[in-house]
Amino acid sequence: MTAYLTRKIEAFSTIFEVTLPEDKSDIVSLCFQELSRIERKYSRFLPASYLSWINSCIGKEIEVDEETYMLLSIGEYFNRATNGYFDIFVKELLDAYGYDSQYSFVQDNKKIEKFEIRRPKLDPERHIVKLFNQVDLGGIGKGYALDTLAAILKSRGVENFLLNGGGDFLAAGTKASAMWEILLSHPDSRDHAIGLIGLKNGSLCSSGTNIRKWNNVNHILNPITKKPASEFKQSFVLTQNATSGQVFSKAILLGDVEYAVDLAEKFGFSFMLISRSNDVYISKGFEAKVYHD
Repeated sequence: MTAYLTRKIEAFSTIFEVTLPEDKSDIVSLCFQELSRIERKYSRFLPASYLSWINSCIGKEIEVDEETYMLLSIGEYFNRATNGYFDIFVKELLDAYGYDSQYSFVQDNKKIEKFEIRRPKLDPERHIVKLFNQVDLGGIGKGYALDTLAAILKSRGVENFLLNGGGDFLAAGTKASAMWEILLSHPDSRDHAIGLIGLKNGSLCSSGTNIRKWNNVNHILNPITKKPASEFKQSFVLTQNATSGQVFSKAILLGDVEYAVDLAEKFGFSFMLISRSNDVYISKGFEAKVYHD
């Protein structure tokens, strides 16, 4: 029987885990190097990051590298796909609510009222961009990192592995010929689970409003209304890749159940939603064992 090991590293203000066969352990260091590279380049909290430089050039035409242009394009694609419920240009709104680089948690209502998003100008031929709002890639950053690590592992012949980025998962193959078993975190307690699901060759991403919250505000902000998510407190989404999973898990927190169902049918994912009143909505294809009190 194949022996597995798990290695951990802190990145993106959370813990990343790589679980893979012991005889492939030498590849873990490559994964951690790539994680560090992505964080150093795209963290909005690091003044010397490439993203911070981009955010200092608002209103100017600048040339960006291929990877950055791709991420900006992905952000625009998912903005259209979610009818505006997902947007990478909400950094100033997050700052205005107090979720800033100092974690001041001081709300500025005047800045919130004045905040508006203008769509960027993107030139795909020259990778010239003109942005009108500062960028926050937190909505896709972990997912992109997980997808990138998966590509590294697969390119080096690792067929069975599990990646965990702070509660967002990406799995390939099996463990001992069985699906990877993932506990579904409880929306009201980090120390408890609300269910269990099997994962194979896909991603499970979750978003919640009860962990990162302050002064009756949470970090899942509606770019259209400029208000925090309020109807649902937890989502789980099963997709083929972690980037889209991270996006959809946030977007469905901001709509109603009908919106979530329509989005899932259109883009081929399944989900579970938990409302503020603890009603649980499970879509077709989300085959989880849910624990009941």
